Amino acid sequence: MTMETRPLQVLRSGATPDSDVPPVSSGTVALWLMKVADDADAYGLLDAEERRRWKALIREDHRTRYLAAHGGLRRLLGRYLGIQAHEVTFVREACPRCGGPHGRPAVRGGKIHFSLSHSLDLVLFGFASTPVGVDIEAYPEAEVSTSVAEGLHPLERG
Repeated sequence: MTMETRPLQVLRSGATPDSDVPPVSSGTVALWLMKVADDADAYGLLDAEERRRWKALIREDHRTRYLAAHGGLRRLLGRYLGIQAHEVTFVREACPRCGGPHGRPAVRGGKIHFSLSHSLDLVLFGFASTPVGVDIEAYPEAEVSTSVAEGLHPLERG
């Protein structure tokens, strides 16, 4: 099966999409990219578990990133599901290894699947009709790459 990727949509932190979200149909992935910014309104969208996790973060930049990412996720899921962002209910899928209730997060009813990844000041969201995974990573600075490369085996450096 091949996946068609819809054009990347850009979302401002704290904003909702300006237009209707693109439909997520079989074989497509809708991608959204968001730049992290302070989003004080996002805290009111979080559920109790998300607030607990947010409060447990020690570094302020991690808390800002978490709040923006989870607020953005809730706003987008609300649009896809046709409900208010604070009404989105998350569940945990069964663990693929043991069947326990600590697998990947999902929305109740499984109408849409999502993935979220963040790095530095960017957040990437993916939405599809089947399980989906996205990842975003910042390139390390040249000095970091050089330092790490010195510890690699010659075949790993290539």
